[in-house]
Amino acid sequence: MRVLDIDLDFFLADCCPLTELGHRPSLPGHEPWEEPAVRAFLENQCGLSRTTPKPGRIFETHDGALRFWEEQIAAGRLTGDEYTDLTEMLAEAEKEATGNA
Repeated sequence: MRVLDIDLDFFLADCCPLTELGHRPSLPGHEPWEEPAVRAFLENQCGLSRTTPKPGRIFETHDGALRFWEEQIAAGRLTGDEYTDLTEMLAEAEKEATGNA
């Protein structure tokens, strides 16, 4: 499985502060890029295309993506060894979710 993790917060005018699991940051001061700039980045830098779409998933929050990756690892479709930062992120997210950070 190939993974392209695009955090849409990347397309905001300024960094957003972290929020609680399951919540989104407030928008004021963090306005999104204009659509042509986002489209150009996704097509030119990430190789995505409307004419040849890639299968994928969209998650509203980071914890949703992390849970999906955990499921894929448990099912043997993705290994943490291939993505060393992924296993570290999953461990950190688990600590935060359980209050053991």
